[in-house]
Amino acid sequence: MLAVAYGTYTFTLLIGLSLFFVYDWRRRFLPKRLLGIHVGLAVLTFITFTAALSDYSWKPQTPTYRQQQPLTNYQRQQQLRRRYHAPS
Repeated sequence: MLAVAYGTYTFTLLIGLSLFFVYDWRRRFLPKRLLGIHVGLAVLTFITFTAALSDYSWKPQTPTYRQQQPLTNYQRQQQLRRRYHAPS
């Protein structure tokens, strides 16, 4: 989906640059139909980028069961030994 978004972006950019050099550079009037096409392509580009980035997760997913560090396991074992195997 991201490739489609980059494709529409490139197409919109090329159309916009060509309209700029044909009309604005020569200080000619840009027809409203061409302006509407370019604005429509810009909206389409925004929609495709939004759709492509909707699948992207900004927060890395954490595993359901985190692996505990060996030191943490060791400390837990020591606490259990002290609690249940301490002399009475």
